[in-house]
Amino acid sequence: MKKIASGRSHKSDKSKWIGAIKDFKDAIDSSFEIIDMSSSKTQVRSQLFFIFCGVVTVISLIFTFISY
Repeated sequence: MKKIASGRSHKSDKSKWIGAIKDFKDAIDSSFEIIDMSSSKTQVRSQLFFIFCGVVTVISLIFTFISY
């Protein structure tokens, strides 16, 4: 966000256009880094499915031991 704000503030000054372009490029590169770090929807759904299966297994084991 800081790079975008800096780029916007410099874009009206012709002598600072190169700095503004560099700031925008840095902001775009940072955005792609953030996107790459986050999990995809498929990964999140599979992790939730495995957690759900684990919880169901633990609950069924608890009820099995209680019933004996």
